[in-house]
Amino acid sequence: MHEKIYKAFHQDISIDDYKELNELKKKFEEQNARCFYTGDVLIHGINSSIDHIVPKSSNKENVYTINNLVWCTREVNLAKRHTSLENFIALCKKVSGIACGDVGVSQVDEAGTVLGRSLRS
Repeated sequence: MHEKIYKAFHQDISIDDYKELNELKKKFEEQNARCFYTGDVLIHGINSSIDHIVPKSSNKENVYTINNLVWCTREVNLAKRHTSLENFIALCKKVSGIACGDVGVSQVDEAGTVLGRSLRS
């Protein structure tokens, strides 16, 4: 399936030629060409990617269905990789909390330094 997606979006083969691609095109339109996770605008061939909400590595039965696929930015998909949605969200909250100083880490000082490393440039 991913080979067909690549060909359709990177080699100008019509999406309408493939049932699976029509489903993905419909999902793209349902998401209003926006990343499922961030809301960023998606542009095919520039920043769009398809993520498995439940990772392929989980070997669960429905992992390859259209309902398990969402459009997202390449950046998010690279960050999420083989992580479950729940673990990915937890990681994002942890990272953003430390970076913004919103966590109860007693080692954060006013300069934004945690455990001897600066979080701000």
